[in-house]
Amino acid sequence: LRLFARVVGAAGPDTLVDASVCDCCHTGLAVFPYDSALLTYRGRTKDEIRDIHVAAWDRNQWSPGRVLNADDWRINGCPVNGPRITSAGGQAAVVWFTAADNAPRVQVSTSPDAGRRFLIPQRIDLGHALGRPDTCMLRDGSVLAAWLEGGGTPGLYLRRISPSGELFAPVRLAITKGGRDGGYPRMILVKDYDATPAQVIV
Repeated sequence: LRLFARVVGAAGPDTLVDASVCDCCHTGLAVFPYDSALLTYRGRTKDEIRDIHVAAWDRNQWSPGRVLNADDWRINGCPVNGPRITSAGGQAAVVWFTAADNAPRVQVSTSPDAGRRFLIPQRIDLGHALGRPDTCMLRDGSVLAAWLEGGGTPGLYLRRISPSGELFAPVRLAITKGGRDGGYPRMILVKDYDATPAQVIV
């Protein structure tokens, strides 16, 4: 499967971003000031390594996709578990699921410079990750990440990561099923512009 992109309303053909990507994993897109953007997706090599990639849009063209973090997850089939991205100003964060080394986990990596470089990922799950994450970024640079967890206390969990990388205690928002019919959480920042607490809908 190949990944294409288009600027809606612009003339010209679709642009090929990556010639080999995971079949069923969704993509994520963040837009930055000065006509730039960052696309994140699950790539696919000929050896069935399906790690998370990013590709940058700079005014009029896409950069070649590159691996965000070399998890080295080899899986002969699509996990239907794509990455999500959020941004504020020139900062960005990507959250994703991997099961490399038979260790299912949810990871978050932040970028201070619109995706030019990403910091070492942090694992945020509780040890029984199902993935299907989403994320949003607060005005102060904190990242909120949501994901599905299995194990003895299954559910939809939310965790905050401070701008300095401190992990706050996870909060279980809802009890969910363990299978694929548990759904795909989505998060949106409703308000974060004054001295009152930020408001988020999940």
